[in-house]
Amino acid sequence: MTALSSPSLFARTDAADHWLTYCQQHSTVHQDSSHTCQDAPADVVSYDSLTNDDGIELLRTHTRASGEKEQSRIHIDGDCLSCATLAEMTDYLPAIAERTERLLLILPPGVSISTALKVANDCPHIELVTASLAVLDSDIEDDLWSSETLNARGVTGSCADERTPGEFVVADLSYADTALVATHPFDCESSNHRRTLELLRNIAPHLTVISVEHKEPAECGYHNIVAAQTRARPGHLHVTEDVLLGENGEFSTAVITTDKLIDSEQLAQVLPQIVEGMVRVRGHVWLDSHQDDRVAVEGIGPVVWLQTHGAWGRKLPATRIALTGEDVNAAELQKLLETCTITGDDIAQELLRADQTLKEG
Repeated sequence: MTALSSPSLFARTDAADHWLTYCQQHSTVHQDSSHTCQDAPADVVSYDSLTNDDGIELLRTHTRASGEKEQSRIHIDGDCLSCATLAEMTDYLPAIAERTERLLLILPPGVSISTALKVANDCPHIELVTASLAVLDSDIEDDLWSSETLNARGVTGSCADERTPGEFVVADLSYADTALVATHPFDCESSNHRRTLELLRNIAPHLTVISVEHKEPAECGYHNIVAAQTRARPGHLHVTEDVLLGENGEFSTAVITTDKLIDSEQLAQVLPQIVEGMVRVRGHVWLDSHQDDRVAVEGIGPVVWLQTHGAWGRKLPATRIALTGEDVNAAELQKLLETCTITGDDIAQELLRADQTLKEG
């Protein structure tokens, strides 16, 4: 099964057409003494949400390899589109997967690839071969910088969805193995496409990236559930050497590091300077206020946050943060981080102050 998610209906449609064209061109030809025939490309099961006076309905469209089309409307109890889609797929897809070699699952806008991962994990007859995210080249940067919620946009993938479009995109980039980049039919800016490809190379280097506008359809990537789960962990950091060099590109990525303990109060003062203008931030810090905890740092556009994520375990505590943006000055960012480190002299002075306080008390 190939799963396809997207925040955009335009991108979703173009990506599905690209996948089906590739399947058609690479389908199997059978020959016998009486005739020659070619396998149809695939079964396609797509889901869309419909809003009416009675609430939200889920529209399921099943287009069989034979060309036969069947539609069903499923009323949703409650307002969680993701929950309803997951429940419906769990009931419907296993029987379909048993009798077809190729299945394309198209999720409603705003519903994450992670729902398809859960279905594949729970149903032994379903093998998730490819997990794809479709994006519009004219939208992805705006999505990453947007502070608007999906709910405000009318793209509601879960209950009272307070995620930003950027949070949705970044999460699904981590789950996906393939990104299909489409161009809006009314957009003529070729620079948008180039920037999007470069941005994806910086923030999601694991992806197979496909431009769906190319005349020759390309093969998608292959899904690895363990790798996807690793990428989805808060603060996960994977950077390749080519983006660190930042040669001949508008985007580049810097990685700043230190093995010294970080002063949390000083970091609170300096962090806004470090992340200013960065479209994506990820990594972990070793804070004096949480010395035993691995503290993840995540940033998507205008929002940056820190959260504890388990103990360091056998790993040596350290700070390592990757920052992606334009005109990134790695040396300057490293200097800013080092102003937050706690040295041996700092610790000695703190002990002296504590001792003096005890004596005065």
